[in-house]
Amino acid sequence: MHTQQDSDAALQNNLTISEKSVVPYTHSSGYAIASLILGIISSALACVPILSTICSILGIVFVIKVRKREKVFHNGLVTAGLILCICGFVLSLLFLAYWIWYLFVFLCTVETQPHHEAPPPMPKYHGHPAKFLLSFYFQR
Repeated sequence: MHTQQDSDAALQNNLTISEKSVVPYTHSSGYAIASLILGIISSALACVPILSTICSILGIVFVIKVRKREKVFHNGLVTAGLILCICGFVLSLLFLAYWIWYLFVFLCTVETQPHHEAPPPMPKYHGHPAKFLLSFYFQR
C-alpha cells in the first residue's frame, strides 16, 4: 500500500534541480523600492548636484528605515539602493567641486574693467539731419 508520505517522497525525487532551486518571493517594502528609485535618479542626475544630493540623502534615510524596521541586511533592493545612493552622492560632490572650481577660474580670469580703445569720432556734418537723409531719397 502506498501512503501519502510515499507519494510525497516520490514527488520530491522527481523534481529537477531548477525546480528545487527556485527562491520563494519575499515581500519588499516600499522604502526599499523608493531607495532604489532615488538611487537611480541621484546617479543619473549627478550633474545637477543639488537635486542629486537631496535624492541621495533621502534614499539613504529610507535604507536606514528599512534596516531598522525589518532587520533585513541582505535584501537585494536595499543593497542596490544603498550603493546607488552612495554613488550618486559621491558623483554629485565631484560635480559640485567641478562647478565651484570652474566658477572660481572663470571669475578670476575675467577682467573687471576691460581696456577698450575709444571709438573713432563721428564725422561732422553741418546742416539739418533731415536734409541730409532726404538728399539720399530725392537724388536726381
